[in-house]
Amino acid sequence: MKLNDAIFHPIAVLSLALLTGCFSANIPSIPRADNSVDVERQFDAPFDVMWDRLQALAKNEGMKVITTDKSSGVASLASKSIKDGQYLYYNVLMKERAAAPGTIVYVFQRRRHGSPVESSYDSTFLERLNKTNSN
Repeated sequence: MKLNDAIFHPIAVLSLALLTGCFSANIPSIPRADNSVDVERQFDAPFDVMWDRLQALAKNEGMKVITTDKSSGVASLASKSIKDGQYLYYNVLMKERAAAPGTIVYVFQRRRHGSPVESSYDSTFLERLNKTNSN
């Protein structure tokens, strides 16, 4: 046995033992929020139908339309919160599904000054969008 082997093997074994201990199965779980909010939903309806539904929802609910660009699928809307009277901003991105016919809708909600507290999120926006009749 060479001197290098005598030094290398114990160091290798010790390193392996230390690394194995670092990858333990005792990883703490991340707690889930009580009021989870969907930020993405896939719809079977074509892009044009979903875009028309978004415009109808904004009109029917008296939302302020800040910007819309159908060619990019981007819209920004604002609605006064019933809970505290502050505006809640909806940034919406729509795009056609690649794998199957339909549309993917992403919604990101914010207040004017920073992120809202979790309880002020509108958890029913995507459901209302799905039920809106655009005619």
